[in-house]
Amino acid sequence: ALVPADFEVQARGTLQPVVRQKVFAPIDGVVVDVRARHGMAVAQDDVLVALRNTELDLEIADLAGRRAATSKQMQSLRRAMLGENRLSVDEQNRLSGQLVQLEKTWESLDRQHALCLKKRALLKVASPIQGQVITWQAEQRLARRPVRQGQVLLTVADPAGPWRLEVDLPEDRTGHVAKAAQQQKRPLPVEFMLATEPGHAYRGQVEQIDGVAEVRNGVGNSVRVNVAIDKRKLGSLRPGAAVTTKIYCGKRSLGYVWLHDLVAFIQAKVLFYF
Repeated sequence: ALVPADFEVQARGTLQPVVRQKVFAPIDGVVVDVRARHGMAVAQDDVLVALRNTELDLEIADLAGRRAATSKQMQSLRRAMLGENRLSVDEQNRLSGQLVQLEKTWESLDRQHALCLKKRALLKVASPIQGQVITWQAEQRLARRPVRQGQVLLTVADPAGPWRLEVDLPEDRTGHVAKAAQQQKRPLPVEFMLATEPGHAYRGQVEQIDGVAEVRNGVGNSVRVNVAIDKRKLGSLRPGAAVTTKIYCGKRSLGYVWLHDLVAFIQAKVLFYF
């Protein structure tokens, strides 16, 4: 109770580039070609995935046929109005009205056709940024699969930019870190170790603590903590590399440092009911 010691909260996370963009399906379709491969370098606007939408193809063909038929009707009316045979005023007015109606119909069909062509162009899904594909086994996951508008297909990251740790802090440990962050005048120090380099510790500092807890696989309810690092000091940079972190939360008694998990359990599971 009297001996002070460093109080550190442990959590797991991953090493990630800061600049990342998810690639979404712009419209419904079926994946017919996956050009993206894990680790592949891509430029902005490079095509990563090609989709097919059969309903859209049929609609384009139907609109093209109706537009062509309307155009022929318009040409026929114009020839009739400019022909050698003199038409009565009533007949001229009737044909003029029909021509105006056909012109409006053609304009509407033309707009619909142009819109469908723009939608078809979206079926070639391009990279939003220059970087590297970091989605694992993209071809196996997507090939010949139907996708819905807004569905995430891939993720592209910029490995040349800054990197950070994305730590999933269990919710029951968030209070310690949040309290320490309020008390400390400087960002909380973080010590971390890459799973690929056991025994080699690196250092960073807490950059941001999310205000909302989310359920994440393998962690349960957790809060995302972003940790700023110096990528130049790391031997290898691999997106998604697992890390173990210790977040410094100030000084506490040695007994509390050793037994704080047990104390929290007793407070939550035992004392709460009395």
